[in-house]
Amino acid sequence: QSDDSPRLFARDAVSNSDHIKFGLKGCLAASLCYIIYTSLAWPGISTAVVTCILTALTTVGSSRQKQVLRVTGALVGGVVVGMGAQVFILPYLDTIGGFTLLFIAVTIVGAWFATSSPRLSYFGVQLALAFYVINLQEFKMQNSLTVARDRIIGILLGLFMMWLVFDQLWSTPAVEEMKKSFVSSLRL
Repeated sequence: QSDDSPRLFARDAVSNSDHIKFGLKGCLAASLCYIIYTSLAWPGISTAVVTCILTALTTVGSSRQKQVLRVTGALVGGVVVGMGAQVFILPYLDTIGGFTLLFIAVTIVGAWFATSSPRLSYFGVQLALAFYVINLQEFKMQNSLTVARDRIIGILLGLFMMWLVFDQLWSTPAVEEMKKSFVSSLRL
């Protein structure tokens, strides 16, 4: 293969200790979330594992940005729009047409954010996803607010584990990462 052909793994995926540490940190954070929600017998917060997987990025800044967008999108889509619709709108809808209009309105808002700048697009995806998970989980009107509560708690647990593992256990100062990046740029 030539050097510019697409590859599934980086050439040094197994030999570079930074890649191995990153994989171990992500695995530890997700495993701790799994152990917690399994030991509590609370499967509703299983979004903690997904949060660890989706927000584990190679740089601290991009990881933080994705984590903030995930939690704010889930809060707005799950609590404000999802729970708000369950309490204030859905009890007054008696046809599929009314629900379809609500679904279209939330999808338009989520798509508007999702097609905005890369700094905000993940917010729109999370907003729509949180609403869909709450209100499209079954083929009936969702009358329990625990689904939204559990999803938010799961996301917060995942973010806490990411903070604990990536920042507290195996943290790398930003200055060291900048030096490595600068030196590798000079070699090219």
